[in-house]
Amino acid sequence: MRWFWLALAAAFFLATGDYLTKRYFSDLPVGQLILVRLTGLAPVCLAVLLLAPMPDIQPSFYWAAGLALPAEVGALFLYLRAIQVSPLALTMPFMAFTPLFVIGTGWLFLDELPNASGLAGLLLVVIGPML
Repeated sequence: MRWFWLALAAAFFLATGDYLTKRYFSDLPVGQLILVRLTGLAPVCLAVLLLAPMPDIQPSFYWAAGLALPAEVGALFLYLRAIQVSPLALTMPFMAFTPLFVIGTGWLFLDELPNASGLAGLLLVVIGPML
């Protein structure tokens, strides 16, 4: 049951971060907005880096991270720009479509698909904000 509380906390803190970004920083250019968001995470990331044991990292990790980085930066740029220019009530429901894209990339790159109950749960997550 611990996963429920962790998921709820993650949703709460992400929504709070989006609200604070919209409320206090939406007048900044998007590049500076990205720096503000990432700087707020720096202390937590540093604490995890210092406290968690260092895993054995294979060379393929660096290739994967290097290939994913431009897409991640582009997605963050578009995400924060959307928060900046439109109301949060119109922007945030689109985040519910993320699991659908994850199904597509999981099938395309890893040849995996969810079972029937997983797919039903996923569809409930996607349909929920539309109701």
